[in-house]
Order: sequence, then structure tokens, then C-alpha cells
Amino acid sequence: MTKKLTKRIVACDPGKSGGLVLLSPSNTTVYYAAMPEDLNHVLKFFNIVDKPKQAVYWYEYLTFAQQARGKDGEVLRFSNPRAMGILGKNSGHIEGIAKAKGFDVKSVVPQRWMAEIGAHEAGITYLEKTKWKNNLKSIAQREFPKAKVTLKIADALLIALYACRTELNDPTYSLTDWECVKVIFD
Repeated sequence: MTKKLTKRIVACDPGKSGGLVLLSPSNTTVYYAAMPEDLNHVLKFFNIVDKPKQAVYWYEYLTFAQQARGKDGEVLRFSNPRAMGILGKNSGHIEGIAKAKGFDVKSVVPQRWMAEIGAHEAGITYLEKTKWKNNLKSIAQREFPKAKVTLKIADALLIALYACRTELNDPTYSLTDWECVKVIFD
């Protein structure tokens, strides 16, 4: 018997060029948006969730050392300190909103979700940054065919897929038949 998702999942790639995704099982819809610069827009995104006590917030957790290493622990490159600062600031703000709204909060390192969704199967490494990002975008397009996938939203969509599969304990669970709605902030 196929398991059904019952929790709402909000997933986030908190970087400046990241995104937010909400999986709403009540209407089998994926809501997604590029990471807004205005914290009030992040709050509006979280307000889409009508029952936060039955929701979980997953976000990508990075540290300087974790981002600088590949799937096998090899040092790939060092992170841009400014980008890491923005990432940390966004992570803290968004985690605070999620906790204040009553969400269960979980984090995942990039190596984990990327391995689980098969990102390394293409034989591309993070050193080939453009090819790597396009690989992730391609996987997101395949897994979310009804979404207009961009490089900004691809990681957040894949974190949402990873979170869904983890919550259901089903590594093959698919969201390809879910409707997808782009959220635009005014």
C-alpha cells in the first residue's frame, strides 16, 4: 500500500539565490517561490500553511566546512564569506519564523539530500559549478514537471522531495502528479 503524506512540509534553500517550497497534501499542491528579500514576504509564505502544528519545516544547513567538502569528504572549494553570512542570516530568520508558528524544525546538509535524490549519479562534481547546478535543475524538472523550475528554486524543490521521502520513509515516493503553483510576492 502506498503511503500518503499527511504533514505539510515547508522546505527552504536559505541562500540569496535560494527558494521556498510548501508541499500541501490536502490539495496535493506544491507552492514555490524564489527567496524573497523582504522577511515579511517569508512570513506571508508561511501563512499559506493553515495548521502549522501538523507541519514540518526542513532547511538546508551549511557550515563553512560542510559546504567546502564533496560527497566523499574531499575538499572542493572554500565558501564565499559574504554568501555564507547571508545564508546564516536567512537561516536564522526563517527558522525563527517556523518555530514561532509551531513548526517542527529539521535540517539537512547538502551532501545528504543531494545523495538521496541521486545528484551524484550524473558523474558531475561540485567543482563544475554550472554543470552541477544545471544537473540539479534537470532533476527538479523531472521530479516536478508541472513547475517552472529555475536555478533559484531547484534546490528548494529537491530539499522538499528529500524531506517528503524522509518523512514517509520511502526513497521512491514521487510528487510528479502534484499541481505546482508559483507564489509571487507583491
